[in-house]
Amino acid sequence: MKVLVVYYSRTGTTKKLAQKLSAELKADIEELIDRKNRSGLIGWLYGGRDGMKRIPTDIDPVKSDPADYDVVLIGGPLWGFRGIAPASRTYLLQNKDKIKQVAFFMTRAGKRSSDPALDDLKQVYGKPVLGTLDIMQKDLESPETAEQIASFVKTIKKV
Repeated sequence: MKVLVVYYSRTGTTKKLAQKLSAELKADIEELIDRKNRSGLIGWLYGGRDGMKRIPTDIDPVKSDPADYDVVLIGGPLWGFRGIAPASRTYLLQNKDKIKQVAFFMTRAGKRSSDPALDDLKQVYGKPVLGTLDIMQKDLESPETAEQIASFVKTIKKV
């Protein structure tokens, strides 16, 4: 089974999770690059607004064609309390018809659940989703999170 892990990370938290997933699944990995400047306070504020309003962004062209993979994992941070980072959303919008099977993963800094954002991604994809993973930044290295990741990986490997 051929797996691709695609992610956007502003602070590095989602990147760490994507690398863990890629290693566990022996998957190819690709980082999404947002062409908008999301650095600093202003970048963070506009990013949160764009995430909350589900506004797509311009991303650099990707190297990997999702049609070449059996499963694509798409990840990013929760922004604006109810949306994934715009780069991840844009990738899904651009590639949903090429993706055979998908799973989503999200990271978040706060206690608010990623469920609204994950539900939105499921709706955008429009087909059954293999699974979802929602990890708080502060818990990334915890034993409980390791169990969550292992369970998510096991679900993907069943394909």
